[in-house]
Amino acid sequence: MFFSKKISICYNLKLMKDKRIYLLGFISFFVYLNSVFNPFIWDDFFLIVNNPYIKSFKNFRFYFTTDLFRGGSSNFYRPFQTIIYALIYKIFGLNPVPYHLLNIFLHIGCSILFFLLLKEIYGERIAFLSSLLWAIHPINTEAVTYISGTADPLFLFFGLISILFFIRKKRLLSYLFFVFSLLSKEMALIIPFCLLFYLWAKNEKIKKDIIPLFLISIIYGILRYTILKFCETPMAPFEFRFYTSFKSFIYYLYLLIFPKVLSMARAYPYLTSPVNLWFISGLFFFLFSIYLLLKFKNKKNLIFPYILFLINFFSISGLFVYINATLSEHFIYPCSIGILFYFIFLIEKMKIKKLKTTLFIIIFSLYGLRTIFRNYDWKDPIKFYEKAISQGFKHKKIYYNLAATYLSMGDYKKALEIFKIAEPLYKNKKVVYQGIANSYYKLGNFKEAENYYKKVLEIEPFDPIALTSLATIYFNKKIKPIDEIKEILKLCIQKNPAYREAYNLLGRIFYEEKNYIESIKYFKISISINPDDDIPYLFLGFCYFNLGDKLKSEFYLKKAYKLNPNKIENILNLAIFYKNIGLFKESIKYYEEAIKKGRTDLDTLNDLALCYALLGEKEKAKTLWKEILKNNPGYKPAILNLKAIEK
Repeated sequence: MFFSKKISICYNLKLMKDKRIYLLGFISFFVYLNSVFNPFIWDDFFLIVNNPYIKSFKNFRFYFTTDLFRGGSSNFYRPFQTIIYALIYKIFGLNPVPYHLLNIFLHIGCSILFFLLLKEIYGERIAFLSSLLWAIHPINTEAVTYISGTADPLFLFFGLISILFFIRKKRLLSYLFFVFSLLSKEMALIIPFCLLFYLWAKNEKIKKDIIPLFLISIIYGILRYTILKFCETPMAPFEFRFYTSFKSFIYYLYLLIFPKVLSMARAYPYLTSPVNLWFISGLFFFLFSIYLLLKFKNKKNLIFPYILFLINFFSISGLFVYINATLSEHFIYPCSIGILFYFIFLIEKMKIKKLKTTLFIIIFSLYGLRTIFRNYDWKDPIKFYEKAISQGFKHKKIYYNLAATYLSMGDYKKALEIFKIAEPLYKNKKVVYQGIANSYYKLGNFKEAENYYKKVLEIEPFDPIALTSLATIYFNKKIKPIDEIKEILKLCIQKNPAYREAYNLLGRIFYEEKNYIESIKYFKISISINPDDDIPYLFLGFCYFNLGDKLKSEFYLKKAYKLNPNKIENILNLAIFYKNIGLFKESIKYYEEAIKKGRTDLDTLNDLALCYALLGEKEKAKTLWKEILKNNPGYKPAILNLKAIEK
């Protein structure tokens, strides 16, 4: 036991001294450095910016009981991704930098783990060069530069650690990290197969202790098809998926060699006939590669990398399980190294040293620079989507996200225009109907907004956004009875217990009915879901003031102010509160802050003058009222107050 620990310590010390690891980390970080300050984009708004789950750990149970998109008709189950986002949000809020750094460091970790594992088969040089080429290859930007791509480096990081612990004979840790990998992304199911062939390539005897990894996979699969199945995912006919998979096969190989044109989404439909050049050429290359595998079956270390790639390919081919796209760059993130390995292997076989060095410099420079330039594409969401469209990638999600970006920027007409372009591209039109409805709502066309929200509910009867938006329209326009609006919102809450906007609207309705106790109940639930929204705190302050609890009222009004100190309403509400309870000095402080920030309406100036007068500073009050009347001689409150103070 003593000698075992001593060997382990020596190994770790040797590892720390390995300059290749530091070089691998440094180059990888340098290549992705220019992505660190990129903004949120695409699904980042669903998973981070507008995700109530990550904003309070009181939602922790939802991390393990709902899909990644919070009931958004997805079947993604990735609780660890949500947990990590929640941890970062707790410390850094909505600053995109730490989210980018997370992906980069996970990616670096994966490249180092690849190096450690591969060097046991191929030696340090080939393992290092292969891992480095994988680390800087531009096809991986979709998994690294894109914040919401976290699931890919996260599951792979845990999966590779699981493999490393297994070969180090730390079986329990291996099983544990495999579970972590599964809870990060469904594709982790490939890890036991990768381990199996890794042991085979190392000529190690396959022992029974690998069985628990497969048993865990089976249990996970059963759970995902039963209690953790969040929506039905209809699949295209098998023959269509079969034809299309071989188009994907050859296209992935092409992108790995020539990653010139990259895109988040590619709109190519399923092939419906075998009489297609893509299918025929893809099938030919696939069968030829199988022939080579069989021919060199005794050279395990030579064919192992390609087997890794095939394991990855079959998992994302769509042949066996539902895949939400016919092709996506991040799909081959985990095992693209299996193809890139052959770049290094073939160059290493060359005998002319200068030629070998020249080729390495060219390949690493070209791929590294392509990654750096690709990172720049993500800096401006509008340009990002428009560039993809101009390159011919007229995918529905690109149009949708472009429209959603215009909507978030306040250009509602442009958003509506692009949502309408996206509408015919969707078979399930729920998400695009939602965007159109939101655009009409923002434009003040509530009738059209209502029509489209109803279309959403025809597809998904309990959609929280549609239910709450309809209730808001009915409430603001007084179209429906209040009791009916309440029932809509209570149904929304019953079906979507973490959707806080429904609680906010119910709280507001009860507040206007002067039912402050019920109002408090719903606003407190809203806060438990998202403690960083100032509006519930504001209404809680009003409720407690009306109930005569001034201490609690002050607490919640101050909390709203702290959360959003630049919001004029939060400043004025504190000023009015202190004026009403007779603390005129405090009131003056907040009135003056509001005026400095641009609130110079007559009522605010008059209230400030009144506070001066009530505090005994009559000359200041007179001066201010005279200034008001100089510019607005007919303003009656100032006339009456000035007369009263001069008596």
